[in-house]
Amino acid sequence: MNEDKIQSANMTPRFTLRQLTYLVELADAGSFATAAARLHLSPSAMAVAVSELERMLGVQLTVRRRAHGVTLTPAGRKIADQAQRVLLEADRLTELPGDGVQVRGTVHLGCYTTLAPSELPDLLSEFDRRFPESTVQLIEAGQDRLTQLLLAGELDAAIMYNLGLDKGLRRIKLSRKEIHILLPETHALANRQELSIKELADEPMILLDLPPASENALAICKAVGVTPKIRYRAMTLELTRALVGRGLGYALLAQRAPGRLTGTGRAVATLKLSDPAKPLDVVLVLSPLFSVSNATSAFIKVCREMSRT
Repeated sequence: MNEDKIQSANMTPRFTLRQLTYLVELADAGSFATAAARLHLSPSAMAVAVSELERMLGVQLTVRRRAHGVTLTPAGRKIADQAQRVLLEADRLTELPGDGVQVRGTVHLGCYTTLAPSELPDLLSEFDRRFPESTVQLIEAGQDRLTQLLLAGELDAAIMYNLGLDKGLRRIKLSRKEIHILLPETHALANRQELSIKELADEPMILLDLPPASENALAICKAVGVTPKIRYRAMTLELTRALVGRGLGYALLAQRAPGRLTGTGRAVATLKLSDPAKPLDVVLVLSPLFSVSNATSAFIKVCREMSRT
């Protein structure tokens, strides 16, 4: 090895994946105490490790104020984002090549919040049964956030509605949801088989205010000439159903919850929408940044076999 190569090798930062893990956790927690507690170590040990990382990289990553916790500098935030991707790739390196029997690794999976209760339990149960050496790290979020994480390479895949997605994202169809109207069971029209939004034009609406569900509901109303009187905006399916059950309005939904009763014990009625409305496809969307790992390939296989389309 010549002198230039020796000098280059000596200049290579010798930080560890553990130090990168500490920085990523610190960026999320905002304090050494909280981050250290999550990782089961002392705040002082974590502070020393982050200080050593700053020394190795030759850049200030954090601003530490005794009464205000820790904030990352712009450089620290950028490096933390890069570190997150490095850790994901390192995690993928732990996978063993598929031998037809065992698949090992982690699937970093996102799921649109309202779809999680219906789409995930059977998928995860079957995946766990068939590939016990693999794990799934799950994030529930809105569709905009999930798309950001996919495009940043922080998720391997995400289960979402096929609405407004980037055209470059590869998707696999899983199921289909029909739009329906939700009414209190005590409503005068609750015994109908189907209903038009026009018949509810003068009544208050409970809007599930989580794109793209909210955008789709408003577009359906607009298409039939109805401007809905939004009384409350809810961020979860459970709250939307509970408000409808309490008689505070109707809702226009794609996702169905099992049973008639809401969380408060009041009953709701599910009616077919008679107005034109395309069903919503539920898809598994894959990250465009990485080749599909063994664990993710296994998860895709389970999704395809259990697809209800």
